[in-house]
Amino acid sequence: MSLLSLSLLVALSVGACGRNSASSGTEVPLDSFPEAVRPVVKAVRGNDSAAFADYVTYPLLRPYPLHDIVDASQMRRYYSTLVDDTLRQAIASSTPRQWEEYGWRGWSLGDGRYLWIDDGIYDINYLSASEKQMLDSLVTREMASLLPGLRQGWTPVACMFAADSSAVYRIDVSQASGVDASPVYRLAAFSYPLAPQQKPLSVMKGYQQVEGTASITSYQFSAPDGTAAFYLADVPDDSMSEIEFTSPSGSESSVTVTPAYWLDLLP
Repeated sequence: MSLLSLSLLVALSVGACGRNSASSGTEVPLDSFPEAVRPVVKAVRGNDSAAFADYVTYPLLRPYPLHDIVDASQMRRYYSTLVDDTLRQAIASSTPRQWEEYGWRGWSLGDGRYLWIDDGIYDINYLSASEKQMLDSLVTREMASLLPGLRQGWTPVACMFAADSSAVYRIDVSQASGVDASPVYRLAAFSYPLAPQQKPLSVMKGYQQVEGTASITSYQFSAPDGTAAFYLADVPDDSMSEIEFTSPSGSESSVTVTPAYWLDLLP
């Protein structure tokens, strides 16, 4: 081996060692992180599903029609599905400066892209690759259960079950846009029990509103005959959700509903 070749080999080896040392030292000491964040960073670094689950505020919402995570036991089983390599790397290798505090909303990593923490993890916006596959599969199955005329161009948003077990309501969003270029939403009512490709009792179209720093979501719908409906998706207290109807003559009525999953209600 020539002297030049040997020198190059030594230089490359030293450079590699330097890079390996830098990568192995990327984990910042836990005590340098904000106190609210430390349990999450520690749990993810240690791949500790139990510790992670104990620091979550339940229910942890997932995009419909994925099921929400209702308790720590379920979270421990779901951990490997949710916390994939991308999310694990983002949290484990994060630095204190990457975590930002947003007043009453608490702490966030990646400007809300990953998760929110305030006395525990209360929201995870991130969707793992496994969750995306599950979501696509559930959406396909759910839309296939509707009449052909209700499928094309629509995606499920929510499902509600009437408290008196008389009806099931579903909200879908269209890929098309309304007059103001905003998405078109659809409220369809079905008698219960459900059956595949069942004809709806009524179909109304409308729009979604998201208001305030708390992002309170509501929906307004109307039918060709003048009937209107209002649904507040985010009830600020522990009261039951309602769909409020107004007839063409102005009379009002309401239906108490609870969140449900369409596919779970099918036979």
